[in-house]
Amino acid sequence: MDSLQQLLAVATAEMRSSRRLARTWLFIALSALIGLVVYAYYTVVHGLFSNMSATVGLIHARFLIASSGFFWTAIFMVAITFLAFDIRARDTRSQMVEVLDVRPIGNVALLGGRLLGVVLIAWLPLAFLAVLIQSIGMAGTIFDWPFGEPVQPTSILAFLIVDAPLTFALWGAIVIFLATALRNRLIVAGVALALFGLMVWRMSSVPIYLLPALTGMTSMSYTASDLLPRFIDATIFSQRVCVLAITVGLLLFAAALHPRRDRASQSARLGVAAALVAVGSAGIAALVLSATDAVAQRAAWRVVHEQQRDAPRVLVDRIVGRAVIEPGEALRLELDYRLAAPAAQSLDHVQSLDQLVFSFNPGMTIDELRVDGEQRPFTHESGLLTVSVPLVAGAGAELSLAASGIPDAAFGYLDSALDVAQLSGGDANLFFLGSEASIYAKSYVALMPAVYWLPMPGVAVEPDGMA
Repeated sequence: MDSLQQLLAVATAEMRSSRRLARTWLFIALSALIGLVVYAYYTVVHGLFSNMSATVGLIHARFLIASSGFFWTAIFMVAITFLAFDIRARDTRSQMVEVLDVRPIGNVALLGGRLLGVVLIAWLPLAFLAVLIQSIGMAGTIFDWPFGEPVQPTSILAFLIVDAPLTFALWGAIVIFLATALRNRLIVAGVALALFGLMVWRMSSVPIYLLPALTGMTSMSYTASDLLPRFIDATIFSQRVCVLAITVGLLLFAAALHPRRDRASQSARLGVAAALVAVGSAGIAALVLSATDAVAQRAAWRVVHEQQRDAPRVLVDRIVGRAVIEPGEALRLELDYRLAAPAAQSLDHVQSLDQLVFSFNPGMTIDELRVDGEQRPFTHESGLLTVSVPLVAGAGAELSLAASGIPDAAFGYLDSALDVAQLSGGDANLFFLGSEASIYAKSYVALMPAVYWLPMPGVAVEPDGMA
């Protein structure tokens, strides 16, 4: 309890000290100006020109917190750099070093309080700016202005509550660590700004599928939506926990390297710090590997289907049955197909089909399958359902199956010229045109044909020569 009180006292003192610095108000004014300009730009462009183009219609401030939020976050990260880079030098200049060194406060509480104070100095103006923009948007809606609409509530709450505080805390911990390790404020500022520039450049070149694991901005990883609002999911939660572990680890490193001595064991502190940073880094690496495996899985599906791209396709005369949709739980299918083999001339002189080949989403599990009332051997792998039933040209068959599961949205548009998940840089703007081939959530279900939630004859790529 005493440590918490000490931490809060230091945070209050740090905020009071930062408020007296001209650079603090400079960054606040700069952030407010840029934030309002970006919001006004998107709002006006959408209000005046969205009727001319569907693409322009996507430029909507309500759903583009990723764009404006990135500018706000970047400005305040630079502000944190110049507020935290001289934490020790500032004490020396104010002749407070001797006083602080004899006070009964641990280095963790001292540096943690300063970090908290700096984070709050950056976050509070950000929250005020978000409230101001929401107020302008609500006024535009209430008074029916030709432009102006509030930002999607869930996205801006995720930004303010989950994204910005942890991003600021991690960056502040990095700067404080550099300040205690290097101890020359010019070198600290130079190294921190170089790291910041490298980070911004790297984020602009990272493919979209890695953003949930590597960036602290939810809205850069997922588009804001009124139909399917996203505050936090398992990936975001795991990534933020890892970021928090790294932040605490860096703070402990800084406390151990601080020239001011306290009663804590430095070796124990360094060991805990190293463990936290290692665990956090390993967690993020695991998220990266998981995302990479998902992309590799999609590529493997495509290879399997391309190998049978030109195989003959059975014809479907009729489909009857029932589909039970349990949002967020399962899709249950009971289907009866009336099938017919193509005429002999359509089989390239092959007189019969050796097997029936269907594309069927790999997220679905087949519980039962019959052909003409009899159970037949089948395989369902990589989204390819193969039933061992010879079918003479022109002959027919009745196929019945029962299946359940949740369609995998990644199994869609396998032969697309562009994989949205692998876009980066300027091409990533295509992400706003749509990133999900299907949705099966508790609040909203969209079963699109591209994910083959119904078994369809042939493979999930077009035959050669077709668009």
